[in-house]
Amino acid sequence: MTARPPLPPDYYHAFLGNGVDAVLVGYTGSMVAERIHGPDRCYWYKADRYYPPDVPVLPAPDRRILLGPRFRPRPGEPWWELAPLVRCWYDPGGAVLTCRQRFDPHSACLSTGLGVEGGSVQVTTFLHANLPVLVERFVFPDARTVRFLAAPGPWAPEPDDLPPHRDARVHPSARPVCLFAVGDTRVAVAMVTDPSPQRWGAQGETLWADVVGPRITRYLIVVDDREERLPLAGLEAALDRVLGIVDREGAAGLWASHRAAWETYHARSARLDVPSPALARVYAQTAYQIRAVQHPVSGALPVNNLRATWSSHVFWDAAFLHLALLQTGHPDEASRACAFFDRLRPAAARAARAYGARGLKYEWEITHDGRPAYGVHRHLVHQVHNNAAYSLMIWHQYRWTRDLQVLRTLYPVMAGVADFYLDGVVRPGPRLRALTGIGELAEPVAVDAASLAGVVRALQVAAAAAEVLGRDRERAGLWRSVADGLREGFAALVSDGVLRATDRGELSWGVLSPCSLMEIFPPDDPLVPRTIRAFVAATRNPRHGIVGHGVPGRGPRDGFPWAAGWAAAILAAAGAAEEAWAVLQPVEQAVCTHGGLPEKVSDDGSWNMQYFTTAQAAVCLALHALVAHRVGAVVRVQAPPWPAGRFRGLHLEGLVLGGEWEDGRVARCTVANAAAVPLQRVVEAGGRRHLVELAPGEEVTLL
Repeated sequence: MTARPPLPPDYYHAFLGNGVDAVLVGYTGSMVAERIHGPDRCYWYKADRYYPPDVPVLPAPDRRILLGPRFRPRPGEPWWELAPLVRCWYDPGGAVLTCRQRFDPHSACLSTGLGVEGGSVQVTTFLHANLPVLVERFVFPDARTVRFLAAPGPWAPEPDDLPPHRDARVHPSARPVCLFAVGDTRVAVAMVTDPSPQRWGAQGETLWADVVGPRITRYLIVVDDREERLPLAGLEAALDRVLGIVDREGAAGLWASHRAAWETYHARSARLDVPSPALARVYAQTAYQIRAVQHPVSGALPVNNLRATWSSHVFWDAAFLHLALLQTGHPDEASRACAFFDRLRPAAARAARAYGARGLKYEWEITHDGRPAYGVHRHLVHQVHNNAAYSLMIWHQYRWTRDLQVLRTLYPVMAGVADFYLDGVVRPGPRLRALTGIGELAEPVAVDAASLAGVVRALQVAAAAAEVLGRDRERAGLWRSVADGLREGFAALVSDGVLRATDRGELSWGVLSPCSLMEIFPPDDPLVPRTIRAFVAATRNPRHGIVGHGVPGRGPRDGFPWAAGWAAAILAAAGAAEEAWAVLQPVEQAVCTHGGLPEKVSDDGSWNMQYFTTAQAAVCLALHALVAHRVGAVVRVQAPPWPAGRFRGLHLEGLVLGGEWEDGRVARCTVANAAAVPLQRVVEAGGRRHLVELAPGEEVTLL
């Protein structure tokens, strides 16, 4: 690999994804071996394609929390870490001296300009929106011979990046194709170029092709025998189908279908003027990134489908991504995310029985097919508030769309979760059994605010759904009664007018859930702003100013953009917009070149990874809350603490809002009905409250 040019301090590889496939692309416009600011490498991953259990791979470095230096996976306790399937690279013809890059999230395309010895190179790179094809288009200053290379597995094996594959062999065909296996999955990587190679071959497992020309396109294709998007079963059939599309469509045709898919998606996305260039990049990146990680078949919303970003596993974080999808105008994608839990009902029923309870229990960290994915962290079997997040996703889906059919279909998930809580978690009193708290530490917590909030809210929304559907009246009455009794337990967590995260008096991010996502305390409850101000003061990093988690033993001086976005959204809804913006602005320091956010920022300002989609969603929700939110029965549209701007297409529980603001006041406001039924709402805008009655699809201008 050629020498690396000077790169800006916020540089990070570009993330390209289509829900199944994911690649990181480096400064050459292709994959590169160098690490940038953390553990991520440039590889091709596929969602739910993990290291086989017989390969003792270590978790990615930031997943080794609490494990200690001698940890090694044991048989029967796989981590289900995503396997680096393929890497590719090329020789640009000399040392790279300069690099300029721009990633456009609206077209999911990366543009790279390189200054190299003896000339320049322009590269355009995109991962097709619906096909397992990475397209790299090169423009050189003159006709030259360029060597392109591709190989299975990691760049250089390390303890946490072992080769996941075996039986690699070059396929006897007219093109550079390599076949290999990852566990029981058979994989093929093919390299196609335009113009065709002058010659090609293999050196060990590495494919190479020499191509001559001033303009060259390289197509990298990675398929396996589990390609759910393709109608033909089997590895050879899948590869032939994709090769046929590439031959027929070429770069222009693939670009047209790729761009059309993203244009169709973004045409429905909300727009918001954000005065911070860094946070504006985050906002634009978020709409792209959630679609780029959502599996198009299972509907799963993982944190990401990169190895260092939680390996395509689904957590309770999905609730943040789902809410961002709804608010940005993507109810269909949000509905598929809810249906994921309906698909996994058999696995959830088995997990509940193993826990000694009825109903449905979704494991704390799950794969696309429902397997628990937390390895030796056996105590996480008692981390249960994620189930409430999934019930709440379904309830939000109904609240935003008023689609009764979706609610009927998914009500068994909500009811199953409520029954699991009643049978496996609630104890006489009522109170909860000791559980793993939000900090994920091994020692159980007697009273955990996040767990308590989750159980209360899950019982409440299950009862509300039963009422809407006119069923299970007696059962719903029990859910509601137990929820009312449990809610009284929050009184013991309030000290000096501030909610605490546990019965030990901790002021950690466990206080955020009852104040927002689970809606135990409404934003106009005085307890809410007092609690969030105390949380921000206790966890804000004194050096870079980003709010942290405040969980003992979990890096209390680290800053977490997720927590900052979450806290800012709560403050905005509580009427403290200036404070919310002050909490959000330090996150600018965590934004990478292309608009991604990490999970955490260390005290020295370094990142642990990038493209942590939960943080993206939380910041997106905070920016939305600064212009519009609900307080009780009132939808409030307000001017954020920015000089002027506009927004459109912001969805809020059936309404679509748009408007403009200037000089601290709302200058224009439109309201439309996006739900399937007539809606009546009170909308506060311009200092007045308006009673709005809208038929489906109807729009009114209030100001």
